[in-house]
Amino acid sequence: PLRLPPVEELNQLLETAVAASKEAGRIILSNMNGAEITKLKANPRDLLTKIDPMCEAVIKEIVLKDFPAHDFLGEEDVDPGKDASAV
Repeated sequence: PLRLPPVEELNQLLETAVAASKEAGRIILSNMNGAEITKLKANPRDLLTKIDPMCEAVIKEIVLKDFPAHDFLGEEDVDPGKDASAV
């Protein structure tokens, strides 16, 4: 059976996720007047702006600071396809 981490670790995961999302939110809000589109991805509605990798980088930095043994699979780091899967 699947065993969950201790409650203390789950609480730390949640705190880290909230902190990371707030930092990414600050980046988004500071660029809310628009952002330069740097690339079209899988289709014309799937855009990459300069803000996307900035948000991903700050999220990754915060997560890995608190959980250095964890892996990180970000949307902007890999091309679409099988390498984009965590499996």
